[in-house]
Amino acid sequence: MEELDKVDEKLKQKFVPLKVIYVAPLKALAKERHKDWSIKLEKKLNKKVVELSGDCTPDLEELMEAEVIITTPEKWDGISRNW
Repeated sequence: MEELDKVDEKLKQKFVPLKVIYVAPLKALAKERHKDWSIKLEKKLNKKVVELSGDCTPDLEELMEAEVIITTPEKWDGISRNW
């Protein structure tokens, strides 16, 4: 596990932080993916996972820190239109 942390730190130094956006067709599916991926990605790989849907709206700071954003099409459309 220490080797993975070292590799992860080296990659962070060389690359601009990227985000993964997963667009789930339904809020229920977004919630299910968040539950599953939080266990797999946050606890095992130390990657921050955030759900962005009608039921759950994190603040801007949480979104900026997140490496994986799980969202619904309607919520993503509303946010991305403001760019």
